[in-house]
Parts: sequence; structure tokens; C-alpha cells
Amino acid sequence: MTKKISWLSFMAVFLFLLNSCVHDEIYSASASEEYHSKSLWKEDEIYIKNIIKIYEENENEIRKEHGAPLWEYAMTMDKFDESYLVVPVRRNGRIV
Repeated sequence: MTKKISWLSFMAVFLFLLNSCVHDEIYSASASEEYHSKSLWKEDEIYIKNIIKIYEENENEIRKEHGAPLWEYAMTMDKFDESYLVVPVRRNGRIV
């Protein structure tokens, strides 16, 4: 009897935690169009925002040819005194 109760309580806690994880992702999404980084590292936010401004000027051409960039996953790299920006791109529901 105690095994069954402990097993049921364990399953209830596990399902509650699993449900919490799913809803955490849903509720943490921002309602605004403003850029929010999901990167685990500290990124150069000013550089990324400047690139976004340049992208917005040519958005239609870039989107037709390559797809939609996922700015919240953008990462910056500084190598050899130059800055690089890596942005995943989604086209037709797939990351390319």
C-alpha cells in the first residue's frame, strides 16, 4: 500500500514538473517585437541591434532568398580584430 502511494505521489510530482517546464517556455516569450537574446553567453547587444537595423532596410530581398532569421538566437564572435554575427535562419519551417 505504501509503495503504491509513494509511486503515485512520485508520478504526480513528476507530471507537475514536466507541465511546469512546458508552460515556462510558453509564458516566457515576449509579446513585443523587441529583440530578446536566448543565448547562454553574454552577447554584444549593441552590435546585434545595429545589424538588425541594417537587415530591416533590406528585409524583403533577404527573406525571399534565404528565409527568416531567428534574432533571439544570434551569437557574436570577436576574432582577429573583427566582429562576426551568427544567426540561424528558418525557411519553410526548417532551420537552414
